[in-house]
Amino acid sequence: MDGLGSGEQARKSAEMAAGVIRSLHRLDVAQLVKACNDVLVNHRGVVLTIIKVDYNRQLIDYCNFGNIGFILYLPDGTTFEPIPARGYLSGKKQVIKSSTYRFYQGAVFLLYSDGLKRRPAKERLLRMTSPTVGLENLLEKENYAIDDVTILIGRFK
Repeated sequence: MDGLGSGEQARKSAEMAAGVIRSLHRLDVAQLVKACNDVLVNHRGVVLTIIKVDYNRQLIDYCNFGNIGFILYLPDGTTFEPIPARGYLSGKKQVIKSSTYRFYQGAVFLLYSDGLKRRPAKERLLRMTSPTVGLENLLEKENYAIDDVTILIGRFK
């Protein structure tokens, strides 16, 4: 999640949404996003992506609002890249949709903010031995990031 802009109001909105997620984490992702939106009435707002992973059933539940990207790369070459919902959460009535994706051993996911200039190649991500080392090498050697960027990368074993 990211507060809109910078400063105290952006930070406060982000903290409010994070508090909702911590306290209501057992809800499904669409309900969590709705709860975050509800608490942000008369506040600056946030962009938000939530994924929940069910390791037993090998499913990812995904819900997004704003300019945070999500990609799931499966080892067989299949790619899931849902289009983010436009806008931001600020308490206004929104249509909130969620999706569910199946993942398999070796799948890689990438969550990223709009500061990412270009995404790392799928093949490089699927071959990486460690998400931390892989991401550090990609950003240092390939200059993928501009401005401020937040990236979360993971591999399912």
